[in-house]
Order: sequence, then structure tokens, then C-alpha cells
Amino acid sequence: MTTLIKIYKGGISLKRLSLNNFSRLMLVIEMVKRSKGKLSGQTRKLRGKSKVSIANTVRSFKIGEKIRICPKAKREGLPHLRYRNRYGVVVEKRGKSYVVEIQDYKKKKQLIVGSIHLKLAS
Repeated sequence: MTTLIKIYKGGISLKRLSLNNFSRLMLVIEMVKRSKGKLSGQTRKLRGKSKVSIANTVRSFKIGEKIRICPKAKREGLPHLRYRNRYGVVVEKRGKSYVVEIQDYKKKKQLIVGSIHLKLAS
């Protein structure tokens, strides 16, 4: 059987549509657009990292200390997950967060990261 689908401004007009093709069409029409937010498809990387103690939230670092970026499942001060487990140096304190300078291949980048997501490098 042939399938003729006419698409116009108000919607879709169906003419001579087989049952098999109709079910495929319904799948396409009813699909929901994928979210493209900051953490879209990345939350698996934060699984099991939700426990944050009070000591971690009030921890302070000195300028020049070498640190490691370890993201926890808290949105406040969360860096992009591409920078997880990167080492860097604390450049300055900005509010409750810290400016961390990391080396991304040959380029130096500065990230603003909350103290919850930082650990001293060992």
C-alpha cells in the first residue's frame, strides 16, 4: 500500500496510510523533545556523590594551593562535568566560591567553583 502524507501549516493531513506506517508516524508525532540543559545526560556521573558534610561546605583554601575538582550532586558552585578530576591552583576567593586555574591542554582556563566541589591534591 502506498503512503501519502501532506504536511500543511495547521498540522498533518493523511491520505491512504497503511496500518504499519501509521504506527510509525504516531511514534514520530508523540515523541518529546530532549532536554538540552547543563546536566542533560550527565547525572549518571554524579550518582553516589550526594553526601556533603558541613566540614566540606565551610572548608577554606589558601591562594596558591593545589586542588582537585570533585563535583558533588549539589548545584551551587558546580563546575561543568568535563572538568571533573582535574587538578588546578586556587587563584582567588570570590564570594563563597574560589577561582581555580586549570590547564586544558595548552590553554589555561579559570573556573569559578564552590568549595564543596574542591579537594586538596594529595
